[in-house]
Amino acid sequence: MYDAQFKLKVIKFAKENNNSAVDRHFAVSEQLVRDWRKQKKYLFERTKRTKRYGVSPYIKLEKALNGCILEYCHNGYIVTRMMIQIQAIKFTWFKGEMRKLWNNWMTEGDKPLTAAGNLKRPSIPLVIEWVKTMWGVFPKKWCVSHS
Repeated sequence: MYDAQFKLKVIKFAKENNNSAVDRHFAVSEQLVRDWRKQKKYLFERTKRTKRYGVSPYIKLEKALNGCILEYCHNGYIVTRMMIQIQAIKFTWFKGEMRKLWNNWMTEGDKPLTAAGNLKRPSIPLVIEWVKTMWGVFPKKWCVSHS
């Protein structure tokens, strides 16, 4: 799959030269170039189809998954697409459930304030309780047995 920037570069080159020159220079078929020239106006729109490169909106999830994959490889496990998908679901589920606990804490009762009048963060023992709660509701089918 070619990204939008590459397609636009190829289209510009094709305008300056011709479609067959593009074939030789970029190793892209003339048919693809003709199709891209027809689609040129859509390449400037920001849609999923354009596949523009930049900063991922899921950078924290990607870093967590990367660490998990490296750990699996280090331990000699074969990493499959299904394993990666399951890990992503686990990470996003955990974050969502923790967000619910945080929101409940934010909406309940009075909170201590800092000297500047800002809301103090939740105490470490409270966050530990949240993690314990999370382990209590963690789906057991997601746990892996190494026995």
